[in-house]
Amino acid sequence: MAKLGYIPCIAIALTVLAGCGEKVELAFPSGSPMKIASSDGEEWIPESDVRYSAFARWLDSNESGWSPIYHTPLGCGTSVSTDILHFQFCDRAVYYWSDGGVLTKSVQYSSLEFLNGTTPN
Repeated sequence: MAKLGYIPCIAIALTVLAGCGEKVELAFPSGSPMKIASSDGEEWIPESDVRYSAFARWLDSNESGWSPIYHTPLGCGTSVSTDILHFQFCDRAVYYWSDGGVLTKSVQYSSLEFLNGTTPN
């Protein structure tokens, strides 16, 4: 019977863990250049570029739905970084290196036009 006393503690711990990392504040640093890098090379994007503002809008609309991962993601796809933010876009997943660890979420290809130099309609 003593083991049953752990069940409420485990349930509370799982509830707390399930809520962690679901919403993150992705503040885009104004004036900081953005770097897009892939196997094709890298490019620095100035604040005046349309892709810069498209990425800022993507950040605003993607603050929720993040989950922590407990392994290092493979180096694949395209990375987007600024002075304080780093993202890796691989297939249909994006990884975000936060102060608390690496977070991930699923993404739709249609929301990533800024990576290819185009913006969504």
